[in-house]
Amino acid sequence: NFVFLDNTVGPQGAVGLSCQIDGAPGQYPDKTIGDLLTAANVPWTFFAEGYQRASDAKKAGTCMAADSACPATPSKFYPCTFDPGDVPFDYYQSTVDNPDTLKDIDAFTGSLTSGTGLPSVSYIKPLGFKTEHPGAKSKLSDGVTFVNDLITQIEGSSYAASTLVILTYDESGGYFDHIAPPAASTVDNKPYGPRIPMMAMGPFVKKNFVSHVQMEHSSLVKFIEWNWLGEQTGQLSTRDKVVANIGSVLDATATGTAVPEN
Repeated sequence: NFVFLDNTVGPQGAVGLSCQIDGAPGQYPDKTIGDLLTAANVPWTFFAEGYQRASDAKKAGTCMAADSACPATPSKFYPCTFDPGDVPFDYYQSTVDNPDTLKDIDAFTGSLTSGTGLPSVSYIKPLGFKTEHPGAKSKLSDGVTFVNDLITQIEGSSYAASTLVILTYDESGGYFDHIAPPAASTVDNKPYGPRIPMMAMGPFVKKNFVSHVQMEHSSLVKFIEWNWLGEQTGQLSTRDKVVANIGSVLDATATGTAVPEN
């Protein structure tokens, strides 16, 4: 549900402070999906590229150095450094910079290689110049390479047979869409914009299939609640109850049980 407009509020006390925070610092006491998973003893982690370097820089009293591969100029800030404003869990008191649930992406790729264990639910966020964001003075190929390399690592790991990968974006980037957006949400009356991609990969998905079920970001929350919590909590001001689940892209034979489409 709606909390604040992008860049109007900055995370408060973010350990990954990169010397650039948009908006006045703010923090929220609400429960997140992370809190619900923790209460249910379901391990989860948000893996952010650049987080460790930003954390080390803050301890040293300096700003995080830009990633050497970033093509943007100047490169001191976004999209070349870790941006805590892109980490939703840094806005909430219960999860801000929790070392158990906020880690550098190297911790994820390291676990893939070593087989030492991954959390049940993983969020992954690359540096800005690898997100294919328009106007970020970067190349689309940087994002394509990042995603391709990461998925290749997952597919070559011991976790491949039990992992569902969901790739999606936070916005359309303003690109034209010939399909008109659906009506505003009945939950918070906020409008939808152009469609964004959502791709499901792994052994549990239907092959060569395009879903025509209307989904949104909250559909992923609905799936997490259904799969690990056994209920739709309604914590998103009931939004997680009214949106469609992601079952339309999953193969019931492969999953062993039919995930609801709605």
